[in-house]
Amino acid sequence: GIAPLPARADDPPAPADPAAARAALRSAIAAQVARLDTLRAAAWEAVEGPESHALLARASAADTSAEGQLRHRYARDADRSCNASVRLYLNLRDRRRRELLAIAREARQNDTPRAPVGLGWWREADSAPA
Repeated sequence: GIAPLPARADDPPAPADPAAARAALRSAIAAQVARLDTLRAAAWEAVEGPESHALLARASAADTSAEGQLRHRYARDADRSCNASVRLYLNLRDRRRRELLAIAREARQNDTPRAPVGLGWWREADSAPA
C-alpha cells in the first residue's frame, strides 16, 4: 500500500469517521477547484490571450462570407483612419515647428526681438503684454 504522508503542525486533526474524512476531503478539493477556476480566466488571458487574438484575426481575414468580408473591411478602414490621424498629427507638429523656426529666424534677421505668447502669436519683447 501507500504510506501515509507525515502530519504537519498546521494540519487539522484527521476525522475518525471515514465518511467524515471523505466529506472533509471533498470539501477541500471543491474549494481548491473553485479557487483554480477563478484563476483560470486570468491565467489563460495572460498566457494564451495574445496568441488567440492573433489567431482570431487571421481566421477572420480568411472568412469569405459576405459578413466576414464586411467585418474585414471595417477593421481595415478603422486601421487606415487611425494611421491617417497619426500622420496628420505628426505633419501638423512638424509644420508648426518649421513655422516657429522661420519666425524666430526672421526676428533675428530683422533685429526684432519677439516673444511667443501662445497659439502661434508673437509680440515684440519691449511691447506691453496686453
